[in-house]
Amino acid sequence: AIVEYYQSLEKNPTLNDLFYQCYGERVERKTISEATYTRYENIYKKYYGQSELGKRKIMTLSEYELSEFIISSVYNKKMKAKEYGLLRTVTTGILKCAKRQGYTNISPTLFFSDLDLGKKSFERNSNKGKKEIYTVEEIQLIKNYVENSLTVHNISAILLAKTGMRDGECVALKWEDIDFGNSTIHVHRTETTYKDRNTQKYICEVTDTTKTENGDRFIVVDNETLNFLKALYQISGKEEYLFAIAGNRIRGNAVRRKLQRICTAVGIKYRSPHKLRRTYATELEKNGVPRSIIISQMGHSDFETREKYYIFD
Repeated sequence: AIVEYYQSLEKNPTLNDLFYQCYGERVERKTISEATYTRYENIYKKYYGQSELGKRKIMTLSEYELSEFIISSVYNKKMKAKEYGLLRTVTTGILKCAKRQGYTNISPTLFFSDLDLGKKSFERNSNKGKKEIYTVEEIQLIKNYVENSLTVHNISAILLAKTGMRDGECVALKWEDIDFGNSTIHVHRTETTYKDRNTQKYICEVTDTTKTENGDRFIVVDNETLNFLKALYQISGKEEYLFAIAGNRIRGNAVRRKLQRICTAVGIKYRSPHKLRRTYATELEKNGVPRSIIISQMGHSDFETREKYYIFD
């Protein structure tokens, strides 16, 4: 009985142990990517990693303690709904792993359904309406700037505005993806950044998959965009990637920095490249483009995502 008791203590991992066991196995099995693992690890460290709860043995953890920890984190750290979604995903994975191995009886599905958290619990995004998109006049200022200075970095910024691509998709484009005859761009790769679990150094590389299944798409572009691409071809046509200099592909963060510099140069407020993506969707909507075409251009799977997060008037 004594031996069994102490053996049971050895088989009683902490939340920290369970996180690295659970998500390490998922990476090895390729059910999540290295980039997703890095994102989950950052969330875990932010909330559990530095807390006493992270050091707690799973068998001694009650539902009440866990719920109080999560609720207080939401309120004290002024958590937004998106970040809560990540924390919920990570916690669910840990609980499933623990339940499968017989360490706990806490059901993650029932646990989160019982949490007393409504929409008003989360920090609201105050940047609504025009702050979420660039105006037509602002896009024209950016366009004029790029036309007067046709460089690899500058053209990358305007291409985001003209196609609604994510910056990671943009810098992963190769010349073989451009069909000048049919006026299309085939998006089927993306840049991904993750932390190597052995060296703890961040790695930035291109993967042959998109962020989502619907992200693999053909974007139809207008003549103005084709002219920018033709100008880019004169500069980097001998490179493998569209946005490369002397054999070195430029990264997504370089595109973000360039957009910020252009905004400063033309005297407008900088907003992230994702706001250009929202601007693109909004302009398509305003100009009467059918909804089915908008979601295919954006790489979405449904209308709800488009209307809830991307359309601003």
